[in-house]
Amino acid sequence: MSSIKDVARLAGVSYTTVSHVINGTRKVSAAARERVLQAVADCGYVPSQVARSLRGAATRVLGILVPDVSDPFCAEITLGAERVAAQAGYSVVLANTHPGQSTPNQPIENLLGRRIDGLLVVAGLFDHGVLVQRLDHYLKQRSLPMVFIDHDPAHLPADALMSDAEGVARAAVQHLLDLGHTRIACISGPAGMPVSEARVRGWRQALGAAGIEPGRDWLVKGDFGVVSGFAAAQRLLGAKGCRPTGVFACNDLMAMGVLRAAAQLGVSVPERCSVVGVDGIVLGEYVYPALTTMGESLAELGDRAAQALLQRLGERGDSGRRPSQRLMREPVLIRRESTGPCPAV
Repeated sequence: MSSIKDVARLAGVSYTTVSHVINGTRKVSAAARERVLQAVADCGYVPSQVARSLRGAATRVLGILVPDVSDPFCAEITLGAERVAAQAGYSVVLANTHPGQSTPNQPIENLLGRRIDGLLVVAGLFDHGVLVQRLDHYLKQRSLPMVFIDHDPAHLPADALMSDAEGVARAAVQHLLDLGHTRIACISGPAGMPVSEARVRGWRQALGAAGIEPGRDWLVKGDFGVVSGFAAAQRLLGAKGCRPTGVFACNDLMAMGVLRAAAQLGVSVPERCSVVGVDGIVLGEYVYPALTTMGESLAELGDRAAQALLQRLGERGDSGRRPSQRLMREPVLIRRESTGPCPAV
């Protein structure tokens, strides 16, 4: 396998000059740059497609930033986006922020260092303010088309595919209210995450509109993971006295944890407790009982996000920057087996 020194020897330059050409870190004379690019291609030091793209400052690579690709929400979106990218001749580089790790912003730095042509950001457990600040600094050096899912891009010139998180939650809770439930608990996502907090507000709004004051113990914090949903449901359904007959989980994974906890505690769903989630992940259709959710096709969401990013890429050469666009999504109630009429007292 060829090395950077092989490229330098063939081009008749120092290996630091080769590095500057490849990474764009310093100006190099046109003649030297041309020799380096030719040597890169001849040696196969990098794929010839990348070598050619260096001439036009394009790599035909899109970056996708997600909290954790093992989460079905992220995985399904990524697959949809990757399919569209491949059809357009782009490769995809994926970065996980890994919630809870000691250096949560390092994946962002690593991704931006890959010379990507565009960036798709999926709602995640990272410091959104730091991300916006870092991207703002990056944009001062070069153009980077961007699309966010469930994140507000603030002042950045980016598109955002947003849903009315409060409205989605209200609709989910209203479904339980329509079935006669009045004791409806909520399992939230992480504190400080805008989507989670908005869904909790929607839960409160739906109960308030029905004249119901939530009980002190009806709200239990989760972290959007299945284990936290299981633990929260053990508290809610294992409590003595007046336990809820309905549970609104702020995402499908936590709702699946509720189903497992209910089965372990001998609480039949939906006969004694109805459960509804949010997102519409494919797995929800195949758990038992099948999960009722406020959802949408996440693969199609990834498809739509990638199409929006490709459109921004096509406009990158235009003078000026197109202002941000908010592209609204409309999840719908997907009624399955996990919700039913409130049990008789």
